[in-house]
Amino acid sequence: MTARDYVWCGPCGRGRHYAVPSGEFTCSHCGALINADLDVWLDPGQTWAVDSDGRLYGRPALQHRP
Repeated sequence: MTARDYVWCGPCGRGRHYAVPSGEFTCSHCGALINADLDVWLDPGQTWAVDSDGRLYGRPALQHRP
């Protein structure tokens, strides 16, 4: 299994970001909200997803062979 790189909160640096029903992500520690379309740059070299607990994470994209 490939390691996951969870998105940590910028303002407090102590919590991970979790999905909320509004389509945004909130910090589990301080409650800061981020909008994935406006507030965060996701590395295009990674595949981004939300795990079963709602945490936003990325992992290296699979390399496609010709």
